[in-house]
Amino acid sequence: MKMLSAVFLCWFAPLAVAADHAAALKDYLTDDVVAVAYLDLSAIDTHGTLKWAEELGLVTSEDRADLAKIQTMVQGRADELADLGASHCYLLFRVSDVGHRGPSWVVPITKSGKPKWEEVPWMPQFWEVVDGALLGGMTEAQLEHLKNTRPTTPRDLSDAWAALGQGDCGLMIVGDRNSRRVVREMFPPLPEPFGAINGKLIADGLLWGGVSLKLPPQPAAEIVVETRDTRAATTVAEAMTSGLALAKQILPFNQVLTKEDREALAHAFRPQVEGARVRIALGELTNDVQLLTKLLSPPVREARQAAHRNQRMNQFKNIALAFHNYADRYKTLPAHANYDDNGKPLLSWRVHLLPYLDQSALYKQFHLDEPWDSKHNRPLAEILPAIYADPDSALRRINAAGKTTFVVPVSEGMVFGRPEGTKFKEIIDGTSNTIMFVEVVPERAVIWTKPDDWKVNLDDPWQGVRRDDRDWFTTGFCDGHAKVFDSSLPAKKLRALLTRAGKEIIEWP
Repeated sequence: MKMLSAVFLCWFAPLAVAADHAAALKDYLTDDVVAVAYLDLSAIDTHGTLKWAEELGLVTSEDRADLAKIQTMVQGRADELADLGASHCYLLFRVSDVGHRGPSWVVPITKSGKPKWEEVPWMPQFWEVVDGALLGGMTEAQLEHLKNTRPTTPRDLSDAWAALGQGDCGLMIVGDRNSRRVVREMFPPLPEPFGAINGKLIADGLLWGGVSLKLPPQPAAEIVVETRDTRAATTVAEAMTSGLALAKQILPFNQVLTKEDREALAHAFRPQVEGARVRIALGELTNDVQLLTKLLSPPVREARQAAHRNQRMNQFKNIALAFHNYADRYKTLPAHANYDDNGKPLLSWRVHLLPYLDQSALYKQFHLDEPWDSKHNRPLAEILPAIYADPDSALRRINAAGKTTFVVPVSEGMVFGRPEGTKFKEIIDGTSNTIMFVEVVPERAVIWTKPDDWKVNLDDPWQGVRRDDRDWFTTGFCDGHAKVFDSSLPAKKLRALLTRAGKEIIEWP
C-alpha cells in the first residue's frame, strides 16, 4: 500500500503542481510573454543559503555583514507576502519590459493587503489587488498593461510546468510570435561544431526550455529543453555536448580542476535525450561540495575583484571631477593640506574636496583653522565618506578605522609636491600624462582627514603601490580620467607620469 501511494504521488504530483501554476497565470499569460520565472516563498531560507555559500568559500567573513543586511531584507519581503497568504510569486517577462526596467509580478494571495516596501530598484513600486492576485509593476504603465490585457488564445504550458515547476524556483523561456520571428530571420550562422543550431531550429524546433532549482542548503538543478521531435532533440543534445567539450579547452578548468574533477563535471553536464526532450540533471554536481568549491571559487573571486575594480574606477573619476570643480572656483588645485600661520599642515585635501562630493554638511562641521587631531576635529576623522572607502571588503577594517588608501603623491616635482596649490597651466607635461592621485597598498593607508599622503621614492616609485594580492593599482589623472596600471609598467615610465614638469616623452600603446 505504501509503495502504491508513493507511485501515485510520483505520477500525479507534477500534474497537480502544473495545474496550480497554470491556474495562477491563466489570466496573465498573454501572447507577448516570452518567459516566466517562479519562486516558492516557503522555500526561501536566506540564513541557510548564506551559510552554504560560506561553506563553499563564495562568501568571505568581510562580506557577511553586507550580505546579512540583504538576507534580512529578502527574508522580510518573503515573510510579508506569506502573511498575505501567498505561496508563490511569478515574474512575467516581455520584450516591452526593457522600457519598464524589470518584469511584472503576479502573486496569488488569500488575504487582502499590499506590501509596504521601501523603494528597491529591482522590485515593483506599484501594486494592486485584482481577483485574488497581487499585481506589481515597476511603472504605472506596466501595471496597467498587466491589469487590462488578457490572452487572446490560451497557452498550454502544462508539460513545461510539470517538468520545471517542481523546484523551489525556476525560469521557463517560451518565446512569443514576434521574438520567434526575429530569431528566425536574424539569428547569425554559427561556426562548427554548432552549425546545426540556426534560427529556424530555435524559432520552430524548440517549444520551451528552462531551469529548475532547489535552493540551498540542499541545492539541485535541472535544465530541460522541449523540442518538436526527436531529431531536433538530438541536434540540441549534440550541440550541448560539443559546447561542453569546447568549454573544457578554452576555460581555465585545467588550472583549478584535476582530470578526475573535469570528468565528473563533464558527466554532470551530459545531456540526456528523452524522446523530444533534452534534460541535464545536476543533482550529483550540486551535492559534491568539494568540486563545487573548486569550480565556483575562482570565477566568483574574479567577478568580485572586477566589481571592486569598476566601482573604484568610478570613485576615482568622481574625485577627479571634484578636483576640477574646486579648481574652477579657486583657479588652482588644492594643496595637499591647508596650513596655519606657522606653516603647520592642518587638514587634508580630502576634507577640502567635500563640498564638491555632495558632503557639504560634513564639511561644515570642521574647524578649518584647527589641525586634524584637535579636540573638535578628531572625532570627525572617524566619519569616512564612502567616496574615500575602497570597495574591497578586505579593506573594511581599515576603512572602519577612518583610514583610506586614496592619496596624492607629495614628492618634489609632483602636482602636490609643494605647500601651495598648483594651477593647471603649471602641469606642462600635460594633464593627460600626469598622475594626480593613486591608491596605495593597505599598509600605507592614512587617516582621511590627516595631511598624510604618499611620499614617493623616486629611485623605486613602485614602493607603496606594488601589491602582493594583485599585480595592478588604480590612478587618477589630472585631465579627469582614471586608469589601471599593472606591474609591467617600467619604473621609469611611472616616475615620468608622476612628475608635472619633467618634460618626459610619454609613449602610450
